[in-house]
Amino acid sequence: MHDKLIESLISDGSITFGDYIGKSGTRYECETDIRNSFYSFGRTKYICNEIYDIIDKLEMRFDFFLGVPETGTVIAHFLNDIKYEKSKIDFGYNYLRSVPKERQKDCASTHTILPHRSKPSIILIEDDVVTGATLLSYLKVVVGLEFNVIAVLSIFGRECCDKLIRDTVESEYNVKYVSLIKTDDVRKRFVHEEK
Repeated sequence: MHDKLIESLISDGSITFGDYIGKSGTRYECETDIRNSFYSFGRTKYICNEIYDIIDKLEMRFDFFLGVPETGTVIAHFLNDIKYEKSKIDFGYNYLRSVPKERQKDCASTHTILPHRSKPSIILIEDDVVTGATLLSYLKVVVGLEFNVIAVLSIFGRECCDKLIRDTVESEYNVKYVSLIKTDDVRKRFVHEEK
């Protein structure tokens, strides 16, 4: 567990404790919203550097991050800016977006990606994998465009679905799946401090 990162996310309200009901109807005692960490550049840079430290320990080599909308895209943007701020490399942002709900019934996928000129090695990042539906849909599109997906990185993983998502990503796409922070471990360790 990454205590320093977790304590930071708790202090800025990105991790909160209470009685929550998720999109799937599942009850949770721990809720996450990493956007609370992005209100100041210093805070954002700290979170991104913590994520990089973790990735360095996993020895992943890649060209850039690609984010799952909506919050994953923002995280990827910040992480890429920090990675390339000193080198000034143009890594060719890929503009990813979800198709508006009113048009989804007419589309093969609810996501669109502007193709990249090369086939880069990427880490696909998501902030909080709850059901995994958006993540898996996006991964399918990215793999279909022949991106070399090195790993799928979830900042927060939930006990109820983390194993299922990991098994699906690793068996169907042959891609490593990593959850940095298990929300249930956070709840068990930190919930008593909050109450």
